[in-house]
Amino acid sequence: MTDLRAAAQQALEYMKSVGKMDMYPEDWAIVERLEAALAEHDKNLAGFKERKANWDIRAPRSPRDLQCKLAEETQERDRQRREYEEQRLAALAEPAQEPVAWKDKTYESLYHQDFGNSIPLYTASPQRKPLTEEEIWRTYKNLWMFHPAEEPRLAGDVLKFARAIERAHGIT
Repeated sequence: MTDLRAAAQQALEYMKSVGKMDMYPEDWAIVERLEAALAEHDKNLAGFKERKANWDIRAPRSPRDLQCKLAEETQERDRQRREYEEQRLAALAEPAQEPVAWKDKTYESLYHQDFGNSIPLYTASPQRKPLTEEEIWRTYKNLWMFHPAEEPRLAGDVLKFARAIERAHGIT
């Protein structure tokens, strides 16, 4: 137990010994908040100790080993970025649908060409297909390289989030 935690516990015990009847309501609210904060601290500390027990503690590595591992991770990340960029450029290179007409923003008239103050109109929106799980993960890792994506609970949340965005954009 830390000195600060012990001091807070002593203060809480003293305030409780004074009793609720001898305190103003706002003072008793402080007692309740302090009690809740100490309980939360104990809960967090217990969770930390549980996680710490599961840590994989290995012998320290040499700086050379760490440099090699970092170089491998950097090369893999660069490879993934290049692959992602190639796919993104390939998707952009697909032929764009040409507008069939333009609607003037001011007068709402339709024209066969763009006069600068108009909105393009298309026959149908381009069909989009859902991303594969691999594409979702590649995009996720390119954006958040140092986030613990391998945690199972988070992994499920990332996929749910990506699918929700696809549904919101009408991609099924």
